[in-house]
Amino acid sequence: PEFYPFEGEPLKDWDYSRFNPEFFRHFEKRVGNLREMGIEADLILFHPYDRWGYKNMDAETDDRYLRYLVARLAAYRNVWWSFANEFDLMKSKKMTDWDRFFQIVRKYDPYGRMRGIHNCRVFYDHTKPWVTHASIQSSDLARARQWRDQYQKPIIYDECKYEGNIPQGWGNITAKEMVHRFWLGTIAGCYVGHGETYKHPEDILWWSKGGVLHGQSPARITFLKKIMEPTPFDEMIPGELPGGNNVLSKEGELYFVYSTQTEPVSLDLPGPGKYKVDGIDTWDMTITSLGSASPGKFRFTAPKPNYLLRLSAYEPGEKIRPEVKASVSPVEGIAPLKVRFSTPTKLSCIWQFGDGSSSRERNPVHTYKEPGLYTAVLTVTAEDGLSSCMPLGIAVDRNSGKPIVRVGFKRGENSGIELHGKVRRGEDGSYDLGDGEPWKWISVGDGPIEALEKLRSFTILGWANPTSLNIGSGGNRIAFNLKYNRSGFDLVHLKDGRLRLAVNEWPDRIRNDSSPSKLRVGKWTFFAVTYDGSRQKDNVRWYFGDSDSPAKLDRTTSYSRGPTGKGCGTLTIGNYNESIQQHGKDRQFRGRLQGIEIFGSRIGHRGALSLSDIRKQQQKDRPKTGS
Repeated sequence: PEFYPFEGEPLKDWDYSRFNPEFFRHFEKRVGNLREMGIEADLILFHPYDRWGYKNMDAETDDRYLRYLVARLAAYRNVWWSFANEFDLMKSKKMTDWDRFFQIVRKYDPYGRMRGIHNCRVFYDHTKPWVTHASIQSSDLARARQWRDQYQKPIIYDECKYEGNIPQGWGNITAKEMVHRFWLGTIAGCYVGHGETYKHPEDILWWSKGGVLHGQSPARITFLKKIMEPTPFDEMIPGELPGGNNVLSKEGELYFVYSTQTEPVSLDLPGPGKYKVDGIDTWDMTITSLGSASPGKFRFTAPKPNYLLRLSAYEPGEKIRPEVKASVSPVEGIAPLKVRFSTPTKLSCIWQFGDGSSSRERNPVHTYKEPGLYTAVLTVTAEDGLSSCMPLGIAVDRNSGKPIVRVGFKRGENSGIELHGKVRRGEDGSYDLGDGEPWKWISVGDGPIEALEKLRSFTILGWANPTSLNIGSGGNRIAFNLKYNRSGFDLVHLKDGRLRLAVNEWPDRIRNDSSPSKLRVGKWTFFAVTYDGSRQKDNVRWYFGDSDSPAKLDRTTSYSRGPTGKGCGTLTIGNYNESIQQHGKDRQFRGRLQGIEIFGSRIGHRGALSLSDIRKQQQKDRPKTGS
């Protein structure tokens, strides 16, 4: 840096009895710049990563330093005091030191600016009277309400990881994930902080050096602010609805419901008046009038995950939005799918079918030619110009007899297959990942495969020939497309040769396993696992065979996690994908894989193939030898 806070020789010989006025004049100017931009300045007073020795100052110097800072900076109305970045890593300070620091600043700050302290692994006791808010580093947004109740103070997730693409796990979440975390925290009655860590050719990370934001989340966080700023946020109470959806409300006046999945939501609305209903797409930044809701039981199904519903009481004399009703049949089927839409309205109307086409007929028929999850929207408009909309979901499936994924074949593989590390390709189409470091993996597609999302049933099958059954923590991956620990599947093998399937969660604590000893070192084994998420019991079947024996049922297990989630990660064969590689790449399959196929259905059990269909697939492109 150009300036240092103390006089003396940089890096080794400081004169702690003399502050450097030039440093503080420069610093004050920057705090003032932020104030003029309407930005709060949370000033970090100590941190464990300082290379200049300040973290090892003695108690007398620490205390004088704090008094001097308060005297110079407390008058800036945008100042907050953050006593440390990851205070628990500063081994030179004890908890009694932090208590003393808080009390010094509280005593000498005449304006009572905000006071907090930032953790790494250990939390400070935020219930102490000198703490004004809980400053928390965590990506566990599910505990937001718990901490709010525990500390009885504002909860600020000042670091929930950063939008970016650096290798470290704390700096490579997607923009969508960042926006999702903002809404989770907000609807839990808390506050969330943004940060960005995109690689830059000149090594200018916004996270540490500021400059220009490159990510997609800031605009959507601004959209969040626009929605929440007019609300009585400090009077609203967070809660949880059946099904795990979060709600933030001021009873009888205003409700926000954040749906993370497209599952039905039920909410009891007190009377006597009606409520305006708005659907808010938190990513596309759109607000859609969905008409009105009467007091009593209100039910709604979000058209997509991470969707916000706003219900606000009509003001006295405010015009009531027109009523909108619609129906669709069928709501699911195989492409090309002919769908009939109908509405009893006499008002002007328009249907948007979700595939770029539309109709002004009241009862149109539309054919969806391609598989996909579509949201059709009916908009009705009254003579006074007020409009209401109704979204309707349609699931158009592919032929479940055709695989979504093909990897490890001579011909007809998926496009976008990329080999990471020295993966060897055999003449028969097989992939040899080897055994040991450097670790390797195979990614499929240019990004997450949308066709693997929202599958009610699926089958993963193929051939495996391990050279070793040594495993990394939790098992070695055969096929993985979770987004960290949610939305997708994870097929692993354990050290005793059994396979395990997890859906929308980690496999570590579940017991959805085949029998042991199914994979054997140096031998080609055919495997298939079918999953039917529409059933609760006996919905997973494990099959095994080899080059000489047709597949047969090994065992049936009960494990239901519903459809695969929307927002999955990249499909990776033989290891983790990038969403979790910060935890290690030693979960690699050690050996050869061939003929990996994934089948699936969004509308029923058809993605869980029958034994006869599995045997047909076994006969295709099987290895030339059984050993």
